[in-house]
Amino acid sequence: DFVLADVDAVFIDPARRDAAAARSIDGRSGNRVTSPSDWSPSWSWVCELGERMPRMVAKVAPGIDHALLPNDSHTTWFALRGTLVEASVWWPGFELTPGRSAIAVNRHGDFAEIDSTADVSDAVGAVSRFVLDPAPSVTRSGLVTTLAAQVGAHRVDPNIGYLSCEDEPEDSPLFTTYEVISVAPLDESALRAELLRVGARDVQVTARGYRGDIDALTKTLKKGLSGDKVISVLLARIGDSTSAIVAQRLN
Repeated sequence: DFVLADVDAVFIDPARRDAAAARSIDGRSGNRVTSPSDWSPSWSWVCELGERMPRMVAKVAPGIDHALLPNDSHTTWFALRGTLVEASVWWPGFELTPGRSAIAVNRHGDFAEIDSTADVSDAVGAVSRFVLDPAPSVTRSGLVTTLAAQVGAHRVDPNIGYLSCEDEPEDSPLFTTYEVISVAPLDESALRAELLRVGARDVQVTARGYRGDIDALTKTLKKGLSGDKVISVLLARIGDSTSAIVAQRLN
């Protein structure tokens, strides 16, 4: 209280690792604390402080339950070069619109942002000419349907993040665009044959809703490739089965 009496704003970064656990060589604990009630200080303590110091921002785990976020706060998820790196909760003293936003920066330094005040689209449909894989900040912030409305796309399944559209959208750090070559139920032998047919020399596998061993599958699919193209395989749990979308990455 003595310190806070003379400050205008507060930044707080609760420790999210077990202080009693053995440390690795870089000084970081090997045990990550997942429950916000076990952070140091705890999330309830942070929220109580926010009520007294409304010009406050807290760095939090990107996987934080949305239900734990104060109703009048604004939470931002941040992705850098395709990796979700952090999330931050801003209390109302900063006069941000309550809600959620996602920020993404690609490897060229291009920047894009989307927030929960924009329109949403709940449309679900079949895989079309292009598939969009949202940045992890978009997915974790729950703004996939907002992105769908922004780019004129639809989800390929209501439970996964892949979007699809017939017209190629303008490039954005908020998603990766793939041009679809073929779509079929996942069958390893048939998929290997398709990769040979399209002239693949390497394959990159990504997945949404697929619980198999992606590394093992990638290793198997790479065997015997002798073409000249880098081909992407997007595994998607659509309905009750897994589909393999063979595609060319565009951005």
